[in-house]
Amino acid sequence: PGPGPVAPAGAAAVLRRARDVLVVGHVRPDADAAGSALALATALHRAGIPVTVSFGGPDPVPAGLVDTLDPAGLVVASVDAPRAPDLLVCCDISSSPRLGDLEPVLDTSGSSLAVDHHASFVAFTDRYLVDPGAPATVTLVRAVLAELGVPLDAVLARSLFAGLYTDTGGFRRGGADALRLGAELVDA
Repeated sequence: PGPGPVAPAGAAAVLRRARDVLVVGHVRPDADAAGSALALATALHRAGIPVTVSFGGPDPVPAGLVDTLDPAGLVVASVDAPRAPDLLVCCDISSSPRLGDLEPVLDTSGSSLAVDHHASFVAFTDRYLVDPGAPATVTLVRAVLAELGVPLDAVLARSLFAGLYTDTGGFRRGGADALRLGAELVDA
């Protein structure tokens, strides 16, 4: 796919071509940012693609999120994140300042991809998968994982569920699609 918006299949194609990936979530990450980044990175790691996860500093990532969602140890402090990855993937980030101290990596990465659900999204990456109608970024990541042919397991489901549950307010928002995805994640 060329620059601009992509569907989940286009995002999957970008990921398949990557030689190494830095996946980032927004500063002061919530469960949607952390869950999105870690589910995607875990799938890439399992596929043999070198991948690192980080969140723009200087605030530390909440230990409970990392301890629970990162059994592969993919998260590094922003000061230790690669500065020139082949692909920079931005999860749950609506604009470049939300990258915090990782914003300069936009200029040094080979290419960039954003996956986001905010209506306030401003295009700042080469390619972007954005759906303001999605209740959480993890729903878009789930669609990309399906395009990649990645089966759900407990580790991936836990990351996705964390983001889905929190961004839907415990399933009070998001409608039937959120509930269907929630059931799929619980089954996994």
